[in-house]
Amino acid sequence: MLEALAAFHELDTPGDVKLLPFRWSEDESWREEKRDAAAVDSGSGHPSADDRSPRADTLQYQSEADREAAERVHRRGPCGRCVGAE
Repeated sequence: MLEALAAFHELDTPGDVKLLPFRWSEDESWREEKRDAAAVDSGSGHPSADDRSPRADTLQYQSEADREAAERVHRRGPCGRCVGAE
């Protein structure tokens, strides 16, 4: 991360690229490590519960006003935010 941030100070020409020496390992063991780390609550070190709401097949809005605003925008066609969600 530090190397990537340092590039902001080092690169001064638009389009310049700084190649970093870091590479993923040849095997895919890093995927399991990442999955295992994500399953542990960072504060307690205990497995975290997945308390997200289940996905729904219908659009959901925080309020009735949000739904009405979205419907007004969509009368003109799909907006850039919702493409693929409709």
